[in-house]
Amino acid sequence: MLLAWKSMSQTTDRVALARQHKGAVVAKLLKDAKLPNPCPSIFFRAFKMEGTLEIWGSAKGGEYRLIQTYTVAKQSGIAGPKRQEGDGQVPEGVYTINRFNPKSSYYLSLGLDYPNASDLIRTANKEAPGSDIFIHGNTVSIGCLAMTDPIIEEIYLLALMGKAKGIPVHIFPARMKGPRYAELREANSAHLGFWDELQPIFLAFEKTRRVPKVRVTPSGAYQIVGS
Repeated sequence: MLLAWKSMSQTTDRVALARQHKGAVVAKLLKDAKLPNPCPSIFFRAFKMEGTLEIWGSAKGGEYRLIQTYTVAKQSGIAGPKRQEGDGQVPEGVYTINRFNPKSSYYLSLGLDYPNASDLIRTANKEAPGSDIFIHGNTVSIGCLAMTDPIIEEIYLLALMGKAKGIPVHIFPARMKGPRYAELREANSAHLGFWDELQPIFLAFEKTRRVPKVRVTPSGAYQIVGS
C-alpha cells in the first residue's frame, strides 16, 4: 500500500491528492478547533528542542486557536540561529511563508523568507547566510523541517487557506519558559542576547493568542512594535 501511495504521489497533482487523502482530516481539525473551513488566518510556531510544529488559526481577527501540533520527523543542527550557508542549522526568528511548491523534491514544501532583514543585517560582511529553508515532506532535512509526506499534506492544505493574508512563522529554540528552557540557556550562553529578543515575542502570543507585530531594528534586532 505504501509503495502504491508513493507511486501515485509522483504522477498525480499532489495538491489534489492531498485533498483526497486529508481533506476530511483537515475539516475535522478545524471543526474541533471551532474554526471555519476554510480558515482565513493561519500561523505556524516551531520549537526546535521539543521537535514540534504548531498550526494555529483565527477567524474575523479574533484570538488564534490551536488546530494541531505535529511532531517534526527530522531536523538538523543544534540550538541557536542559522548564520552561515552550509551550517545545517534550522533558523530561529520571525519569518513568513513566501513559496508554495506543489512539485517539490520533498513531495510538497512551504518556503520561508530566510534570510530575512534581521538575518541579512547580522550576517553582513560575513559568510553567506544561505537560503532555501522549507517545511516539507519526506524524512530528510538539512536546515529544514521535514514532516513526512502524509503530514505535509495536512499542513499544506491548511497553509493554502491562509495564503491570501500571509502566514507568519515563528521558530524558537524551545518553549521559552520553564525549567527546560532555563537549562538550555545555561548551556548556550553565546545565544542569550538573541534569545532575549525572541522571548517577548513568544510570551506575547502565549498571553494574548494574537500574533504580535514585530519590526527589525537597524542593528538587526527583533522588537515588538509598541514595546
